[in-house]
Amino acid sequence: MKFLISKSVFIKISKSLIFSGLFFFAVRSIAIEVFLIPPENNYIVPAGQIMEPQIENFTFAVASDTGAKNGPIEQIVKNAQKQGNSFLLYLGDLVRYRNISHFRWIISELDEKLDFPFYMIPGNHEITNRFGRDNKYLYKMIFGSPYYWFSYGKVMFIGLDSSEEKYDEKQLKWLEDILIKIRPHFKYCIIYTHVPPTNNILWKKKINIDPSVKRLGDILKNNKIDLLLAGHIHQYSQTTIWGIPLVTLMSSGQKIRSNINKYGYVSIEINKQGVKSITPHYLKENIDNEYIELLISNILVDDRFLVVSLSLCIIGFIMLIISVLFLSER
Repeated sequence: MKFLISKSVFIKISKSLIFSGLFFFAVRSIAIEVFLIPPENNYIVPAGQIMEPQIENFTFAVASDTGAKNGPIEQIVKNAQKQGNSFLLYLGDLVRYRNISHFRWIISELDEKLDFPFYMIPGNHEITNRFGRDNKYLYKMIFGSPYYWFSYGKVMFIGLDSSEEKYDEKQLKWLEDILIKIRPHFKYCIIYTHVPPTNNILWKKKINIDPSVKRLGDILKNNKIDLLLAGHIHQYSQTTIWGIPLVTLMSSGQKIRSNINKYGYVSIEINKQGVKSITPHYLKENIDNEYIELLISNILVDDRFLVVSLSLCIIGFIMLIISVLFLSER
């Protein structure tokens, strides 16, 4: 039995596909405009700024590896502010992967709770899309330079970019230069990065130690560095490398890789003698909420939504051409 379809019905289906594709494309375009609304807070890092030079005693918070979960990072920000921290350092993997909806989603959620500075460095999730391709354009557009220095009180803070699990020569030369010219003006120096420069930590997955990490060590050994901070492994640990104290952060939202099955962050107290204390804090419960809103934002802004829209239009146009040229009225 042959299945026959009339030319008029074929044309109607073609037009429906075209109109559906155009409709989805328009919805996506509007969604992108909504997600590109500037945030209330300024997330550009304070590169080269000298802040509160007279302060000798202060605390700051450190978090890492949220993975586009708004519940944990909102609670961490809320707790850290209540504890009187002057700012929060974030060590990367704020999003699940490089996607504008993930960035705008988390930033819009932070805007609701954030009343103190939030300083970021990139993790591998900030620069890698779902297909494994690396690009730092989107990160730089929102947060500015992926590596930089600033000072607070008597402490020089240096954020390094290890999002590709290595350090390019340009960054290392920059680091050498500021350690020679700027480091001597401050009593203490704290460096923070995403990937820890060592495998000397109890966790299941080995880090690929790039040769540039050895070069980093040679640079740091020749300068007085008081503390190294890193994320990536989702496990709290205190150890040393190159004679420098190294603290790795627990997960602030991504998969937990420790016996303490809770998300958390760290607060660090600074006094006249330098780093006075390093205190881990864990949330009372792991809150992963508002998934539906994140899902909707992904559907609207995800590149695959654009592919579907364009595919519907193309299929519709092809069907329309076929119906006009080759089908007869029935």
